[in-house]
Amino acid sequence: MLALAAIALDSNGQDKRPAQRQPLYLLSKDVISKGVKIFNENGDHAGCYRLYEGALLSVRPYLDKKLQEEVDGGLAAAAKMPSFSDRAFELRRVLDLVRASSQPLWGPPRREERCSRSSRTFVAAVAKDRP
Repeated sequence: MLALAAIALDSNGQDKRPAQRQPLYLLSKDVISKGVKIFNENGDHAGCYRLYEGALLSVRPYLDKKLQEEVDGGLAAAAKMPSFSDRAFELRRVLDLVRASSQPLWGPPRREERCSRSSRTFVAAVAKDRP
């Protein structure tokens, strides 16, 4: 979570350097992935809820005002829900909003770039194996 401290914000809470949004984007992806595993594979709905809650509380100060309000509303709504499963789903909804707002300006590599990179890696590995 400390990687979030590198995000530069201006006085309005807006991201001054959009390229710095990547740490939050990747961190939220990791948190969501861990939560999915805890929820689905371990069946620990309360653990998933607590993971999401901790992550949202940790990143909240680094978000713009509108997202902070979404986080506050999601946390309050989740706390009133009867089951941990419902609570986890509510916080996942908020985490998805945070992740979408922090998506880097660069997108994932285009398919042909991925294929080209994979091909170069494969060819280099095969070349090393030749006697």
